[in-house]
Amino acid sequence: MRPRPDQLLAAVAVGWGSLGVVVRQIDLPAVGIVASRVSIAALAIGLWLLVRRPAGARPFSVRPGRVVVLGALLAAHWVALFGALQRAPIGTVLLITYLAPVIVAVVAPRALGERVDRRTAAALAAALAGVGRVAGPGA
Repeated sequence: MRPRPDQLLAAVAVGWGSLGVVVRQIDLPAVGIVASRVSIAALAIGLWLLVRRPAGARPFSVRPGRVVVLGALLAAHWVALFGALQRAPIGTVLLITYLAPVIVAVVAPRALGERVDRRTAAALAAALAGVGRVAGPGA
């Protein structure tokens, strides 16, 4: 019997939601946790590619250099995230993590010269107001 999509989504949400609590219980530095996590993921993905590769498909990415760079960036992000989860309140870390795309969108016009239309500005204002509403009572 296969799990329903809503059950899978609930399982992923529980896993994500418990990450901060689990990280605090592990007596390793953030770099050690990330090294373990990246090693396990690399082995699992490598095995998956070898077993499930369609006939005639290349075993690895067309641009493996980009994959390596993106993997290193993800590992650096995880080191920062897990280090923060070990040192700061979990709610604060998650709020900052989920606010990051909004901050990038607000800074992008000045940093990258992007043009922001009214719809984008309204969406950013709504996102910031939502964050303020969530963070306001505890701030």
